[in-house]
Amino acid sequence: MLDADDALGRHEWLIAPLLLQGSASPDARILQACAVDIDALVSRCPPLLQQSDTIEWDDVQGTLKALRRSQIGQLTLSVRPLAKPSESELHQAMLTGIREKGLSVLNWTNEAEQLRLRLQCAAQWLPEEAWPAVDDASLLAELENWLLPQMSGIHSLRGLKSLDIHQALLDWLPWSLRQRLVSSLPTHYTVPTGSRIAIRYHEDNPPALAVRMQEMFGEASTPTIAEGA
Repeated sequence: MLDADDALGRHEWLIAPLLLQGSASPDARILQACAVDIDALVSRCPPLLQQSDTIEWDDVQGTLKALRRSQIGQLTLSVRPLAKPSESELHQAMLTGIREKGLSVLNWTNEAEQLRLRLQCAAQWLPEEAWPAVDDASLLAELENWLLPQMSGIHSLRGLKSLDIHQALLDWLPWSLRQRLVSSLPTHYTVPTGSRIAIRYHEDNPPALAVRMQEMFGEASTPTIAEGA
């Protein structure tokens, strides 16, 4: 801070080598300074100025912003919007945002969560297959492989929320693993009455089948998962 009547207060930029930090105010008082003409400085020493183009996630608007920053070291001189960036640049910025904020920014439906649990269970019960790791760290590391192919036309947080995560994970699986998952860890079980009952998979407990006792009359053997494993 400067005193209100200090003539230096009319300048936009100052170099202030001498400050006094008091206990009564969060602002340090400028005891000595000189005005700086940034344009003249850059004109005399062009290498000082650095420009960088970035695409940032705007949490408030739920959109992406393309910006050009002009800086001298860590000092930002100006920030201005850029013309519409390419879709690939937008998508890379979105992937960076997902890695910073976590997988919770995606639309994890019950169907997507169950598929993820089935893949985790498959890795435990059928270890002879090369099942992809689907823990948070692995999925974040592999975004380019399983999520990016689904992002065509997605340019905003709202659009990202509309992505079908279940389909993205399913498409990521090689065909042979997809078939093995369907046959060995099915989503439903057909009981003797003909009803298809959903199987609920859990991270720490065995799969569960919630069905009326009467519908199991006539069942010849105990239902099993993962080829009896």
